[in-house]
Amino acid sequence: MTDEELDRIEARCNAATAGPWKDGEFIVAAREDIPALLAEVRRLRAELDDLEAAYRRDVARADQAARDSNAEAKYWETEAYWAKQ
Repeated sequence: MTDEELDRIEARCNAATAGPWKDGEFIVAAREDIPALLAEVRRLRAELDDLEAAYRRDVARADQAARDSNAEAKYWETEAYWAKQ
């Protein structure tokens, strides 16, 4: 569900009148349930965005550490390293 779809649902919810309706229990609950569900979807999306960003940072750090380790290992193979020993 896109943010635009969530916004349209929220706008319809905010524009809804108080009634009279049949199945009033559902309608009354919907006035509270829909905003709560929209808030939860948005909260979960934000949490997912944060987790994805943290994952990308961790992967980048691991990649850099692997490159640094590989560069150090290659240096040990050089004459310059052994000449200092």
